[in-house]
Amino acid sequence: MKFKELRKKKGFDKQQDLAKACGIKQTTLSKWERGKARPKLDTIKKLAEILQVSVDEIVECF
Repeated sequence: MKFKELRKKKGFDKQQDLAKACGIKQTTLSKWERGKARPKLDTIKKLAEILQVSVDEIVECF
């Protein structure tokens, strides 16, 4: 599953909403979804907590 699909599946229709919840810029999240960058491990852990999935599931998106 792509990260964008996971984000939307978990109720974050807008990048801005998840970015705010995670404490990052929307442009950073956009880069992740376009494959231009990857989140750091501490951010992956935070994303997993916010999206209520395993760290492995987040890593598989990238």
